Amino acid sequence: MTFKRRTLLDKASKELSEKADKLTATGETSLFEKAAASGSTKDITSTVSDMVEQYNQTLKQLGTSGDVMGKLYKQELSAIFEDNKETLKSVGITQEKDGSLTVDEKVLQSADIDTLKKVFGNGSDFGSRLGTVSGYVNKYASANLDSVTSWYGSNGKAYESGVYTSKYNFLG
Repeated sequence: MTFKRRTLLDKASKELSEKADKLTATGETSLFEKAAASGSTKDITSTVSDMVEQYNQTLKQLGTSGDVMGKLYKQELSAIFEDNKETLKSVGITQEKDGSLTVDEKVLQSADIDTLKKVFGNGSDFGSRLGTVSGYVNKYASANLDSVTSWYGSNGKAYESGVYTSKYNFLG
């Protein structure tokens, strides 16, 4: 996996973890508490749509990792969807043949707060597992990224995937 792909996986998995944490947060600052007070689920549905986008980016980057851990985490993310397929479908989220998720925005936006909380909120199987796995994926991606940025040869050039690159141009 190239430095660029490692960076993309790190970013996508971090944002996925943050979205999952935001959906499962509790207390007065939780999205569900705010929605109950305002009567609007706009922040929840927006976060869900963003989460799906980051899920897809994470899945895509894991698919290009070529290592055992990347494949394992990709399978784990797919299993989370598969185990929650019917509840996710009830709010407009389905899976494509390539494993990516799609959102029917009309169905998602028409879902009531109780349904959204049941599917994504604290205590939901999908939200809890997604938060846990995406956190592990982010640790894996960060460690992978830290590892590759510390590979230098005696000539001061970074070594990555059999190719020396300038330590000042990691993307090159």
